[in-house]
Amino acid sequence: MGAYKRTIYFVNPRFQIKFSLFVSSLVFFCSLIYPIIIYEGYDHPIEKTSNTELLERLMSAKSDILQLLILLQIIFFILVFIICIFQGHKIAGPLYRLKEHLNGIKAGEIQEKISFRKGDNFQELAKDYNSAMEAVNRIMAEKDQRFEELNRYLANRLANASEEEKEIYREILHKISSFQKENRSK
Repeated sequence: MGAYKRTIYFVNPRFQIKFSLFVSSLVFFCSLIYPIIIYEGYDHPIEKTSNTELLERLMSAKSDILQLLILLQIIFFILVFIICIFQGHKIAGPLYRLKEHLNGIKAGEIQEKISFRKGDNFQELAKDYNSAMEAVNRIMAEKDQRFEELNRYLANRLANASEEEKEIYREILHKISSFQKENRSK
């Protein structure tokens, strides 16, 4: 089985954007502390200055720093948002793949083992799912084997039965066969 490559980065746009906005906003607001401290730090020298030329330079520097800090905050927010989109993809992608896999099983498609990309989260979920499906397949095989044993037993009984009993055995064999067909298609 080859490496699974995902080419769609917004597999669950609502989650990914909501996650990215939440984390980016949290980081953005927490990171505002430093620019505010730096910006407000200029007030102390400005209050103490009586020299108008120095006061103008300090006010100009304060304005320049404010513009720089706003620009840096915007760049920082965008950078964190983009990183969160990719990290959200590593969460949403495996869940999307698992959901699609389960929908396929529900639709009656026989599914191969599920695998996630190397860097995706929830690798243990794929392993647990595969283990569970192996157990289900083992149980189904055991059940099929028991039905086959029952069919052979009833077929042997049918061969040695009276005409009256033969009709009953045929009816039982037919019902078992129908039941097996229904369960195999599920």
